[in-house]
Amino acid sequence: MNLITGAPLVLADTNGWSHMGDMGWGMVIFGWVFMTLIVTLVVWLIWSAGRRPEPSGRGGGRALSLLDERYARGAIERDEYLERKSDLEL
Repeated sequence: MNLITGAPLVLADTNGWSHMGDMGWGMVIFGWVFMTLIVTLVVWLIWSAGRRPEPSGRGGGRALSLLDERYARGAIERDEYLERKSDLEL
């Protein structure tokens, strides 16, 4: 009996099973986490496939382009340019 209204309290007999099965909210949370991981993986694969590979060598492409600019401006001589370029291309 309900203590407030005095009406009998009716409970559904589910034999221990809820509408979400045995796992309850754990399965819902696991599903969201799993789908988030799948979407993240797909986005990462697309992003990594679109990236350009880094230039080989220790110095990389950026250092060589800066060296080329300095040589073009006349900030360094030809011998120094060739020496530094060979160092960067190792």
